[in-house]
Amino acid sequence: MRSCAPLPNPPFKPAPAPHPNLNPNPNAASAHRPTLLRCALVARAAARDDPPPAPSSFDFLALKRELEEQEDAVVPVDATEGGGDEVVNEEDGEREPERIVSGGRRTGRQMARRSGLLAKQVISVSSARSLGFVSQLWVDASSWVIALVEVRPSLLSGDADKFLFEDIYQVGDVVLVEDESVVENEFKLVGLHGLVGYNVVTFRRRNVGKVRGFTFNINSGVVESLELDSFGLTIVPASLVSTYCLFVEDVLDIVCDTIVVHEDAISRVQRLTQLQKDSGPRITA
Repeated sequence: MRSCAPLPNPPFKPAPAPHPNLNPNPNAASAHRPTLLRCALVARAAARDDPPPAPSSFDFLALKRELEEQEDAVVPVDATEGGGDEVVNEEDGEREPERIVSGGRRTGRQMARRSGLLAKQVISVSSARSLGFVSQLWVDASSWVIALVEVRPSLLSGDADKFLFEDIYQVGDVVLVEDESVVENEFKLVGLHGLVGYNVVTFRRRNVGKVRGFTFNINSGVVESLELDSFGLTIVPASLVSTYCLFVEDVLDIVCDTIVVHEDAISRVQRLTQLQKDSGPRITA
């Protein structure tokens, strides 16, 4: 019989020593093969240096908001500065021709004569229809303001209609009103006067002349002065008679068809036109 005896372990053989590195630069080999850490650092630096990518779509809302902010930041320039040839209203700076109203309101101060408004055609703005011709201006004696305008379908005849002076929208070659409803109301003439043909006397009953017309503010209707002559007839041309101006501040009262003025108002009467061989108002005791 054979006996089983353990075999002896093989002899230990040490691993061969590595060959010596003949490259004097130990990092030369790894320079051609960058490590993971080096790649990460390079990618991070490149991400910081590269510009951000362009947006895929244009933001129109942002551009619109930016333009609106720029427009709001612009300071408006007053068109009236720097001079100009346009006529500017005295009170509110609105530019206007002979008479301009904004939204039916009249502003400013422009003087007109009664004869300049008389016989003008009155036209409705809404319907473009004629309401007649101006035949009379009625003045409130307590305030010396034109209260009513009288119109007739003809200059010589026809039934008269009346409307408030403040209903006038604009005055030019014609008189404009908002619509035809301005003549639908009935007005009483109590306390109102036509003035033309009235005698003008002093407190001591000295005769000064007769009224042939008056001057008023066409925007407010305030009467400022009376035009006098010896006849009180508007059909007589001013070139054929001597005419004078008397301011309403000198008027004391109106009694029937007579205007009573201060005694010294005679010295403040101003001449408008002069007829040859006429030296002044004919004042009689």
